Formats: sequence, structure tokens, C-alpha cells
Amino acid sequence: MPRVIEVIYENGMFKPLEKVDLPEGSRFKILIEDFSEIDRIHEHVKKIAGEASKEKILELLDEVWI
Repeated sequence: MPRVIEVIYENGMFKPLEKVDLPEGSRFKILIEDFSEIDRIHEHVKKIAGEASKEKILELLDEVWI
């Protein structure tokens, strides 16, 4: 089942910002989502639909992308 975690890219590696329970050596596909793009979307959503948190926007986008 797909799930979303935040990562940071350092020294050529993606490092999770939360604990993940995965077998060592597991392979996955990732979707790279630039937070600056989310900030831009957030500003547009506020203009159209009023106040919405970035977390809510990410949640809604995840529903569309998955």
C-alpha cells in the first residue's frame, strides 16, 4: 500500500525524516515533490478557496496521484 514520508536529500542519498520499518536492501519507486511547488499551489488555493493548510493540500494531491 502506498504511503508518503518526508525525506531530505544529502550526500547523494534520500534520508527519511521519520522511522521507517522496511527490510534492508528493499527497492522502491519514489515521487519527488518539490515543496516550493507546494508553496506556490498553496497560494493559489488560498486565493480560490480560502485558507487551507499545506498538509491538507498535500493530502488531497496524494489522493489524486495515487
